[in-house]
Amino acid sequence: MSDGWDRGQQLERLNAMERQQDVNLWTSNSIYVAASGVILVAFFTPTDLVSLRGLLPVVGFAIAVAWLVTSTRAHQYEHRWVQRARKLEDLISIPPEYRVWGRDPPPGIPAWCAEYSLLYFFGVMWICLSAAFSSPVVALAQSIILVGLTFIILMDFVPRLRGAT
Repeated sequence: MSDGWDRGQQLERLNAMERQQDVNLWTSNSIYVAASGVILVAFFTPTDLVSLRGLLPVVGFAIAVAWLVTSTRAHQYEHRWVQRARKLEDLISIPPEYRVWGRDPPPGIPAWCAEYSLLYFFGVMWICLSAAFSSPVVALAQSIILVGLTFIILMDFVPRLRGAT
């Protein structure tokens, strides 16, 4: 190429990065679900340590918050790489029917809907358990954190839904 870089090779790299990010994302989702399950089992295991029962929903909520932040960040990177790959597909004039990153997603419910549903299920469950077994103040603080993070995420996500890049 006259300008010193191989657009086809760069497109391959972007595609590989997105695929690896997808694998990393679903692997980390599995780990977060397993960690939440372990905390949940520990919570319902009979024990004489009452303070442990009050602490476990806080730990579970911390796991859910970490999950929310890391998943959102992973999706931001995926979006960035897909947008760049699409620009390269345009630049090297790949016919639309052969493009990896078509403009129309496959029909059906996107996978991120299942991911975030599960994530928020655990987050809300930990808030409810905190209210019942820790303190209503802890549950209120957790609720504020979850709503605040959700607001921050939506500020980034909603423009992308409308087609902004």
